[in-house]
Amino acid sequence: MKREKEVILGAVVFFGILILVAGATWLSENYWGPAGGYKIVTTFESVSGLNKGNPVSLRGVHVGKVLEIHLERGRPMVVVGFRELRDIPRDSRIILRSVGMLGERIIEVQLGNSTEFFKDGDLAVGSSELGLEDMKADAADISKRVKVVVDSITSSENISRITKSLKNMDSTTTALRNLLANNESKLNATFDNLASASEDASGLIGESKAKLERSVNNLDAATTDLASAAKRLTDASGLVESIMRNLDAITVKINSGEGSLGRVVNDPKLYDELTTSLANVDSLVQAIHRDPKRFLNFKFTIF
Repeated sequence: MKREKEVILGAVVFFGILILVAGATWLSENYWGPAGGYKIVTTFESVSGLNKGNPVSLRGVHVGKVLEIHLERGRPMVVVGFRELRDIPRDSRIILRSVGMLGERIIEVQLGNSTEFFKDGDLAVGSSELGLEDMKADAADISKRVKVVVDSITSSENISRITKSLKNMDSTTTALRNLLANNESKLNATFDNLASASEDASGLIGESKAKLERSVNNLDAATTDLASAAKRLTDASGLVESIMRNLDAITVKINSGEGSLGRVVNDPKLYDELTTSLANVDSLVQAIHRDPKRFLNFKFTIF
């Protein structure tokens, strides 16, 4: 009888352990993802607060879990396993973020649109969002920095300097007030002189307005005359340029032997003959001048 009780008790304990293991396995598979399957290795700048077994979600649905966390070349590597999800596009975002007031860390997947997919075991670069612990750490760091600045400002040496500066400002203000009080009459006289000078300047401008207008009109007329003279000068320049072009053309023709003058200039024989003819004419004129009767002998007969 005792033997039968021990067998029954052992069987109950065995089946209880078996049910416990099966239930834990079932819960793990359905709520925390599988222990293997399709995996992606993701690297983050920091994985503070992330633990093995933390969930991986897609649009709020648990689709996997963190299988492993380790360091590789100084960077944290997280192996993420998926239960049913396959063929994750390569442009998908894998984000480490905090949820809840306690700062629980999860990994969220935001699917992309690429036609290329991660293969099993591929490496992906993830991004992190500040969690509550990170914000606490940043707040603590900022608080320390503020405390250092405040302590520096409120040090006894700086307090002494600030007090001395305030005293100097008070003394300077008092001196300025006394200076203004002692020189009030002079300042009033100076302002009166400035006002008088302004009135005189206004009167002078009013009296000289007509003269200024005449000067402006004369300047305008002179400008018009200068413009007209400049136009005439431009026209004359064009005429001179035309004359120079004609002279150049005549010179070219003479040099090329065109025309009588060109032939005379460019033909030495003709030039010599012309010179001789001119010399003969000159001799004839001189002979006539010396003995006009010899050459100018006219007889008139009247019937």
